[in-house]
Amino acid sequence: MEEKVVPQGTDTLVKKTANVIVGEQTYQIATFKFGKMVRALALVAEVAAAAGIEDATKKLMGNGEDGENITVAGILGQVVNVLPKLLKDGVPGLYKLIGLVLTPNKELYKMETDDDADVDKALFIKGRDVAWEAEPQEVMNILSMGVQQIGVETILGNLTPLVSKLLNR
Repeated sequence: MEEKVVPQGTDTLVKKTANVIVGEQTYQIATFKFGKMVRALALVAEVAAAAGIEDATKKLMGNGEDGENITVAGILGQVVNVLPKLLKDGVPGLYKLIGLVLTPNKELYKMETDDDADVDKALFIKGRDVAWEAEPQEVMNILSMGVQQIGVETILGNLTPLVSKLLNR
């Protein structure tokens, strides 16, 4: 009897680095480590609430009805549509998200383990400064690269099998 090979949830994760240019500054965005991913997902939820698209986000994450037709790309499309308003009004979550995407994993870890560091404030300042220097397309590129590096599609694609295994079903 031939044994069936079941792909692992991490098979589609490939460590990669993308470069994003803002003005004359080049930022390297590496694949997010788990701790950074958790913080990013919390900030995405915060930004979605501020943008008024939290219902769509809840449906995507399985907390609402009819979530089958909602995609990460669709949610990001909605965020992109309200991005100028978010930047104009200075929504802290968006600034923190931009700062988080541009902060290397190791630097974030050092901040997280430093008792004297205010991680949220540091991410806010970095994101705000970049947002005010960047062209709209550069901000879109930062957010797009962040989504790619977070591995959201892989996570969502493997969420059901993972939950099933955890619940032994």
